[in-house]
Amino acid sequence: MKGYGPSAAGGGYNRLAWYVGHTRVQLRWSRTGQSILGKLKASKAIRIALETTPSWPEFPARYSITRHGIQGAGMRDGKVVARWRVITASAPAAEICDSNYSVLAKHIQSGTSSTVGAGTYGALVFNLKPGASVYFAAGTRGLENLKNAPSILAGARRRYDASRVAAGGSWGNFLKPINRDLSFARVYGPGTNITGYLAMRGWTLPNRQNVFEWDSFFAALQGSIAHPYRSRQTIHLVFAGQRADGMLENYCQNGSGTSNRAQPPIAAMCIWKLYQRDPDIGFLRWIYPQLVKWHNWWFATNPSTGLPFRDANKDGLLEYRNGPESGMDDSPMYDNARVDPKTQTMELDDVGLNSLWAADAGYLARIAQVLGKSVAAAHFLHQKEAMIHRPRFGRATYNMGAAAMPDRPGGYLRHPPGWHNCPQWHAE
Repeated sequence: MKGYGPSAAGGGYNRLAWYVGHTRVQLRWSRTGQSILGKLKASKAIRIALETTPSWPEFPARYSITRHGIQGAGMRDGKVVARWRVITASAPAAEICDSNYSVLAKHIQSGTSSTVGAGTYGALVFNLKPGASVYFAAGTRGLENLKNAPSILAGARRRYDASRVAAGGSWGNFLKPINRDLSFARVYGPGTNITGYLAMRGWTLPNRQNVFEWDSFFAALQGSIAHPYRSRQTIHLVFAGQRADGMLENYCQNGSGTSNRAQPPIAAMCIWKLYQRDPDIGFLRWIYPQLVKWHNWWFATNPSTGLPFRDANKDGLLEYRNGPESGMDDSPMYDNARVDPKTQTMELDDVGLNSLWAADAGYLARIAQVLGKSVAAAHFLHQKEAMIHRPRFGRATYNMGAAAMPDRPGGYLRHPPGWHNCPQWHAE
């Protein structure tokens, strides 16, 4: 990949560039209504194909070749429920449709056509000359007139430049990479019917909408800089996987995930800051009960042990189940921490976790106050103050590689050299 971005949060203007050998290929596209208008350009002569591939398993697609394009039909329960087209401004060198991708690939490489009825794959092949372009449009309806494609794309770029968020000063335009990367991390899930910001990994695609709890909360908060609506949709996506007992799993995909592992309680903080960026009282009313369930889960009773989920010694301080639950999977801080198989928690009261839970209570108090729930606000403020004034609760100090919060036997949890370089969180 040579470069990606800009990428408008709403899809109004996007650009990607990559190399095939020594040939630079650039793709620009703009979303307009129910269609996408795009332009492919190459620096040297190259054979390139616009491909249509199988969609989500719940929504299988069949393709057929039409004049200067491909017709797609989306199926559900054996019936066609949607149709869309891909059209091009110039005639392709070859048109291919097949249900065997290996066959499709061979025809693309040779530049020969093969159109035997409908198939699960389709391709339009172009032999681009140096500096030449191919314009295309794709969508369900209202495809743009490709004669106007150059002016439409130029206008989309101007509108993006005029409306995008930007920063300056000693930090430079630090918002540019944030918005660019998040915009390319939007993924739609047919099971949820939601497009949200995800933690992108190669193994999450195709056909997967993997949600990592605190990754997605932070991504939603960052995304609110340019697109608060998409950030709220991401919050919807995370809470779509909330368990009946209130837990938000570390990882969830289509209702299944890591049922024995959570991640730090940062939801209320991110949602409060999202509300400050773009106040939406209706969203706040909707999310509040679910935030309370998530907040309460940490001290709720685990039916398999009869003990609080994350306060197994009942000392009023929380423990993680294991190091990865902290969200800092590769940190050495928890290498020497023991996990009690009976309580299913670490023998360590973690200062970071307890600080975040206290902060969560504080942000819940602010949300409750905005919603007119003064009694609940007072309750959460009391929880916050009670936590940070517990005798064993305090800031981590660094003394010869020892954490200031002792482990169960009464000593200090030792950490390997360099552990103090890892971040620690504290209640506000």
